[in-house]
Amino acid sequence: KYTLYVFRKIFGSITATQLADALKEQQIVVDRKSITFGRPIKELGTHAATIVLHKEVVHTLAFSVTAA
Repeated sequence: KYTLYVFRKIFGSITATQLADALKEQQIVVDRKSITFGRPIKELGTHAATIVLHKEVVHTLAFSVTAA
């Protein structure tokens, strides 16, 4: 789905909307505005995102970015 460079880099970066859409495909509905990344996701591999489900409920989600 994304253009890849040779050294495990992707063109652009993964967005909260893209992660929310990927979760929705798994029947998990999360508002994209509640997803934050510690830094821009611009490489393949395992990364983490913070999802605020409620003001008192915060979840750290580990996810992988892989080549299509």
